[in-house]
Amino acid sequence: MQTRGSLAENNVRSLLEAAQAERATGTLTLRQNGAGATTLYFLFGHLFHAVGEGAAGDDAVVTALAWADGDFDFDAKAKLPADETVRSSIPELIERASANGSARTITQTAPPPPKQSAPRRTPPPAAPAPAPVAPQEQVWNGPPAAPAPAPANHVNQRNSIPAAAAPVPASPPAMEQGPPGQRGQMTP
Repeated sequence: MQTRGSLAENNVRSLLEAAQAERATGTLTLRQNGAGATTLYFLFGHLFHAVGEGAAGDDAVVTALAWADGDFDFDAKAKLPADETVRSSIPELIERASANGSARTITQTAPPPPKQSAPRRTPPPAAPAPAPVAPQEQVWNGPPAAPAPAPANHVNQRNSIPAAAAPVPASPPAMEQGPPGQRGQMTP
């Protein structure tokens, strides 16, 4: 934002918009040729206080928006007051000044608004986190029970073969006995 200049080159509307866009902090003093001065107070681009001759707050800003001649200076190191007299936003104040008949002055001398970068795309909101599961108390029930043997006349549950039809395991092969101290040989 320019620190000094002429209201003929930079109208009040463009100064307000620049201070807001740049998030400026300080005082903007506007002096109309021979008619008085108005001081506007900004904090991080927010216009919060205004004092002029015979007016304060929103009315002082709306009056200053009609000024086409004069000069201005911006002081970033000025002490800011605790008062907060401006209740409307900058666009609302500009709209109000236009409705009061200063529209010709504001729209004829206002440069086009500054170009803003493309809006940032925000990612879609994340899916809500699953609800926490309450820990369950684990109870030891002792060792598992051995399975009960199947009755002899019932169907074998594992391979669905009746117990009577199930193959009987073969006896182990016979061992030949050799001389003492030698191992036996298996015969088929």
